[in-house]
Amino acid sequence: MELISRMMDGSIPYDAEGRLEAVSSGRAARQDDKIERLKGVPLFEGCSQRQLRSLAKIARVFDVAADTVITRAGEPGDEFFLIVDGTARVDVFAEKHVP
Repeated sequence: MELISRMMDGSIPYDAEGRLEAVSSGRAARQDDKIERLKGVPLFEGCSQRQLRSLAKIARVFDVAADTVITRAGEPGDEFFLIVDGTARVDVFAEKHVP
């Protein structure tokens, strides 16, 4: 709940620049649809309707093609990805250290 509270009070900054593009038309693009999806996520089960509305305002729904890289280790990030439908693959590559 602390994460959600911090997102709502602005202590966790949010900037939509340079992000994946949201689905412009299709399922779950409407505010009410996003709230319904969030209600079904155990992480958000303790949220009030007001909190869910606030989350839905900043949430974006998007479809990603197979093998699309959505984030990389070591790069700055301030996003939280919630996979509602489908799967994700995580590839971990050992970094070569030069002595």
